[in-house]
Amino acid sequence: MTDAITKSFSELAKEWRTRNRYSRPQLSELTGYSPSAIQDIEEAIYRSPPHPVSPEVMRRYRLICAAVEHKLTDWEFTDRG
Repeated sequence: MTDAITKSFSELAKEWRTRNRYSRPQLSELTGYSPSAIQDIEEAIYRSPPHPVSPEVMRRYRLICAAVEHKLTDWEFTDRG
């Protein structure tokens, strides 16, 4: 097993999902991504038409998974002024 520095984002994304015991359909419900989009991200390539997943998509997915991990729900805005 390689260390985290040498792993690709797609490998880390799949490891995070399996470590947290989410199936793709379960994570789909929590993130709004389809199960097939999650699979594409975990494989680092969209299937139709075949092309790499963009860094922007990877970043958004990473942020959404962080929100899931921290059990964040819909935003509530309060005036801090």
